[in-house]
Amino acid sequence: MYKIGVYEREITPLFGNSLCGYFNLRLVDGVLDKTYAKAVVMQKNDKTVAMVAVDACWVSDELIDAVCARVKNHIGLERENIVVSATHSHTAGPGAKDEEGADNKLDALYLDWLSLAVADTVICAYQRLTDAKIKFATTKVDGITFVRNYLLKNGVVRTNPGIGNPNIVEPYGQTDIDLPILFFETLDGENLGMIYSFANHQDSVDGTKASGDWSSEVNYKMKEKFGMNFVSIFFYGTAGNINQVDVNNKEKDYNPFSSHRYLGAEVAKGILSALDNATELDGEISVIFKTETYESRVPTPEEIKEQQDIFNSVTLPEGCKLDASSPKSFFDACMAKRALKHTFTTPNYYQVKFMIIKIGKVMIFALPGEVFTQFGLKIKKAFPDNECFFACLANNKWSYMPAKDCYLPELYESLYGSALFYPEDTENIFDRFIELGKKL
Repeated sequence: MYKIGVYEREITPLFGNSLCGYFNLRLVDGVLDKTYAKAVVMQKNDKTVAMVAVDACWVSDELIDAVCARVKNHIGLERENIVVSATHSHTAGPGAKDEEGADNKLDALYLDWLSLAVADTVICAYQRLTDAKIKFATTKVDGITFVRNYLLKNGVVRTNPGIGNPNIVEPYGQTDIDLPILFFETLDGENLGMIYSFANHQDSVDGTKASGDWSSEVNYKMKEKFGMNFVSIFFYGTAGNINQVDVNNKEKDYNPFSSHRYLGAEVAKGILSALDNATELDGEISVIFKTETYESRVPTPEEIKEQQDIFNSVTLPEGCKLDASSPKSFFDACMAKRALKHTFTTPNYYQVKFMIIKIGKVMIFALPGEVFTQFGLKIKKAFPDNECFFACLANNKWSYMPAKDCYLPELYESLYGSALFYPEDTENIFDRFIELGKKL
């Protein structure tokens, strides 16, 4: 018999806190949707695991370490049994103290409190452990996610080339429309909550009002269905190269950057339809956790000089939204600035944390960074007799994790300052996840 505890608490940022996710400073000036930390603790016999999702674009190693230390101090749960993951909302509060131009004291105040609040969310979930069932369901949600990298007529592959761009030839990659769900209910049928994973960016809210993005809408729909105490916990899937932007959409009023209500409603609809066919899980909970060291990827001296020249050649505008779809000169200057910062602030080596939880036939992979769908599909293929569930941006600092053939000069995700590891090492990391998974 399993014991399950769930808990959520509000972590909506303060007015003036920085919002992560673009090249220029954005500050919170309102609240569209409250943001949350949400946790589930699962226990069977002598094994206890905790998973917590934080509404943030990403969370730093320092915050993860602080959360795990506080959890261990209060309930004795070891670091090796805790997943800390970011939902990747681009309109949630800061996850680290490095937003240039931000009010660092205000961000530091929020982050110091956040580490305590996230840890206490796990502790409260643990205190609510009760005999329960775990049910697994899966469905597919098609038509709302798209590859965001495209081959152009000039032979270049570019990220976010723009809606209606006549030079687009075809997408460079593929989506993953699987939506796995673990649903928790007490032995007498009370609905406690669920965890779910889906491969789509949380970047469908424009402006500077705080929001958990489309997973906020899923939260509302689930509470409407199951009651206000129901906790729905989103874990970011392998969406490093996936978003909601249909570049071929010809509708006059099409605006994918204000679509989080629609996206969330579609995901919620898929979840509710899948629960009719949910099957009860049985089996022990097992965990594997390893830490291994990889070399950080940095430019050569010649490339550093090239990046300096690019940055010095452009004056970046103030007060406008800068991202991968901005004019090429602005985008190149932004990436050059990021590459230079990365070069002089990144340690030579980084310790990658590998963690997999297995519950019956379900394997939960806590993956580092923003993972390309190619790796998720590769992992699924390696475990045909299991159900794979992904929690990305988990247990590690932020980095894109592109497939080897996606380390290209016009792809935002593979440029210096975006991808932390060399192509061969990125491939090796996911091969290692597969190798470790075979031991569970």
